[in-house]
Amino acid sequence: MTQKFTDAVEAGNLISVRYSLSNELLLDPRGDSYREMKALAEERLDGLYEPLDGELPQKSAEDYTKPELMELKNDLDANFSRERLAHYEQVVAVVLREKAEQMDNESDCRKDHSDLKARQNKESDNWGTAAKYAVTVGAAAFGTAKFIVGTTATAAAGIATGAALAAGAAVKYIKDNDGEDEDI
Repeated sequence: MTQKFTDAVEAGNLISVRYSLSNELLLDPRGDSYREMKALAEERLDGLYEPLDGELPQKSAEDYTKPELMELKNDLDANFSRERLAHYEQVVAVVLREKAEQMDNESDCRKDHSDLKARQNKESDNWGTAAKYAVTVGAAAFGTAKFIVGTTATAAAGIATGAALAAGAAVKYIKDNDGEDEDI
């Protein structure tokens, strides 16, 4: 629900509120935001609905096309009655069913993408910390070997040992902080 809609309700602007309600179902035929908006308008506005000025079409909601849905919207905008609104809601649910399903799928994909990004960020953080551990352990092993013996052969052995220790530290860190037993 937008601030513009809330302001229109608070100001008692029936025309703006009515147009917003009829447009909202076209924009998002899933109806969640529409139901919220409708509840607010019904709660706070007297005279939201007009008396029905004629008859409703006898056509079943399943028999409407998109252009006919737009004609119903125009009729609703001209006569905002409870009956016309209820009929319009039924027709939108049928005619725009595919759009609603597509929006649900896109919403699910965005959620899945967001979850994947959060996991990737966590794993990236873990690898960055593991790399710091690896460098620290490797440098310590190299420095110790170089200090104790002072020869190139010993330094090479120290580097190899440091690399092995670093790899082990990285694996341990990731397993400890990831909460899962995954192979790396």
